[in-house]
Amino acid sequence: FPSHDIGEEPQGYSNEQIELVLNMLKDMDEKCQEIIHMRFWGGKRYESIAQIIEKKLSAVKMRGKRCLDDLYLKFKQSYEYAS
Repeated sequence: FPSHDIGEEPQGYSNEQIELVLNMLKDMDEKCQEIIHMRFWGGKRYESIAQIIEKKLSAVKMRGKRCLDDLYLKFKQSYEYAS
C-alpha cells in the first residue's frame, strides 16, 4: 500500500489526529485501504474506482461508506478514550 502524502494539514485537525486516522487505516482490510486511498488521496470518483477494481458502482459506494463509517467510529472511540 502506498505511503500517504497528505500535504497541508486539513483545517480543524491536528497532526496527531491525522496520524491516528492514518494508523487506523493501516489496520483496515486491503479493499478498504484501496478504496479510501483512491478516493481521498488519488482524487478518483467512485465510478473510476469501480472500473479500476472491476466491481459494480453500487458495491464500491457501499463498501466505501462502510469503510468510512468504521474508520469514523474507531477514530471517535479512540479520541474519546484519550480525553
